[in-house]
Amino acid sequence: DSTPTAADRRTGANAGDDSELWDFDVSSPTTLLTGPARKATVTGSGDGMMRLALAPDGRLILLVAKGGLVRTWAAGVADPTVIAAQRDLGVDCDGLTVSSDGKSLYVAEAGKGNLHVLDLTAAALPTAGRACTRKDGTTAAFGAIVLVATTGPDRLVAGDTGNDQLHLLDPAAAGTVAASVSLDDTPRDIAVSIGGHWAYALVDDGAKQFIQSVSVQLLRQGKAVVAGSPFEIGGGAGGPVLAS
Repeated sequence: DSTPTAADRRTGANAGDDSELWDFDVSSPTTLLTGPARKATVTGSGDGMMRLALAPDGRLILLVAKGGLVRTWAAGVADPTVIAAQRDLGVDCDGLTVSSDGKSLYVAEAGKGNLHVLDLTAAALPTAGRACTRKDGTTAAFGAIVLVATTGPDRLVAGDTGNDQLHLLDPAAAGTVAASVSLDDTPRDIAVSIGGHWAYALVDDGAKQFIQSVSVQLLRQGKAVVAGSPFEIGGGAGGPVLAS
């Protein structure tokens, strides 16, 4: 059977004016090299940054950072021109991640300590806002955000671009920053290992980029944590991103 399954496909966003959503068939090198199997213009996206996430049920979720436009597509993206749901948050955003049960979408407002929680079980994607403060009472400045998926309750790791930190958040407790760790430079992206024991921060000093590791397990235990030594990967701002 040459028909690829949903697991054999990868979907990406191509920056342009407006940007396009490209759906690739990666069931074989040949099909991948032929280019996108399907594509559609993301109307209203402009040429700014976009982030993608997959819900546990296979739905594709896209965030347009400028203006906070959220769109979803049905599992498999059979027709990328058919949008399943849409929500305009009306503010610039950066990171997004989906809860382990697939019921909630967490979106970090760029440069502020606001976390927008969208209900993925409702067609209108109703949203609730949560303001998160640091342990010292000052405001965080969120960038990238990622789910820490373990057998325990969900936690989130968020980059703080204003304070050069990573924060461990409890999404079930409004405004709770459970723990924080300082980084050497500004966090631009985050990935978390399988099992949720480690977080890897892509940090940027304005000229070069580095990877720093952080023990999420120790953060969850309330222990003092020091980020690992930066490992240079070169490049400058706007370079690589992380995936896990």
